[in-house]
Amino acid sequence: GVSTWKKQGMLSREISLYEALTGATFEKVYFFTYTKEDPVVVKKLWEQGVFVKEKKYNLPNFLYSLFLPIIYKKEMRQCSIYKTTQIFGSWSAVFSKWLYKKPLVIRAGFAFSTNMRHQGWFAKMAGKIIEFFSLSFADAIVVTTENIKNFYKRYQKKITVIPNFVDTNLFFPSEKFFGERINLLFVGRLSPEKNIGNLIFAIKDISGVDLTLVGDGESRKDL
Repeated sequence: GVSTWKKQGMLSREISLYEALTGATFEKVYFFTYTKEDPVVVKKLWEQGVFVKEKKYNLPNFLYSLFLPIIYKKEMRQCSIYKTTQIFGSWSAVFSKWLYKKPLVIRAGFAFSTNMRHQGWFAKMAGKIIEFFSLSFADAIVVTTENIKNFYKRYQKKITVIPNFVDTNLFFPSEKFFGERINLLFVGRLSPEKNIGNLIFAIKDISGVDLTLVGDGESRKDL
């Protein structure tokens, strides 16, 4: 949820794209979440034109996801387009598309079924089914790399590659280089799809390079 993004320091980055779209392109942006949210965070986003629709009922998240298009049917009908942030959980958006006849954009920041292979064969099969279901019914698909586009070959005509962005107002090359050592900083979720192991492998034999990892996740114990 947005409150978790706030705690993790991700909220401003995740919301900035949608803030840019409000007013100019869209009158409103709705975020449908699966948790009770911090009222302070919700109010701040509301002032920015982003309306957070938090979890209404104390149901298991999977069960809640099946009923979400009905629970928020008023808001779903008001939407001009549906978009997911990832493939997991995208079935709610597919059901909404069926019910309310609106176009659907599925975003895949990583190949979901490939990532699920780390959790066993059953999880990998479930990932493939979810991928097939969501991508088949999507009107458009956004992926972050050409490799992911090639992985989803059967959906090539629907796919647009839009890499993860960097806010160049905050992060930009320095004109000066300080010190004799290179200090690399990673801030994010420690999970297989981030390929942090490859980063460590790439620099392990390079002298004068330090790496700091900031974050938490399922790969922490392996790193």
